[in-house]
Amino acid sequence: MILDQLDTALIPLYLPIGKTLEFSGTKQDKGYFLMLKQLNFTTIRFGLTIYANKELIDKRVGYVSLPALFFLGAESDDDDASGTSYLSTEYAYSDKDCRFAIRLGELERDELLVKLKLSCNDSTKTIGLADSPTMHQIKKNAR
Repeated sequence: MILDQLDTALIPLYLPIGKTLEFSGTKQDKGYFLMLKQLNFTTIRFGLTIYANKELIDKRVGYVSLPALFFLGAESDDDDASGTSYLSTEYAYSDKDCRFAIRLGELERDELLVKLKLSCNDSTKTIGLADSPTMHQIKKNAR
């Protein structure tokens, strides 16, 4: 992206365009499963399911987008497993009831990580950043 014909900003592209990747994580006896598909440079389709005691407690499907001012700075998150901090980019959407954000980042060893934020009018559905597990990519077995 070219800014004022003098400066450039790279659009983050953590996911390969057109390919679906799966992520999972657990925290506070809840299991999170997330599918992400990068549709273009700014839009990701997602499917999220959350389980508690093997019972489905929330399911969401939709699209999150890169905000217009993404280039002003990255976020910083911590990997629950290693404690390592990493930079992340937040993709989000809002509707009349909730604001949902997916934060994608990468550790030095090229491992993709995801954290979630969900803020709803119904506070029982809210997932704060501290409540979200660090979700790691599910690696498919080579056949």
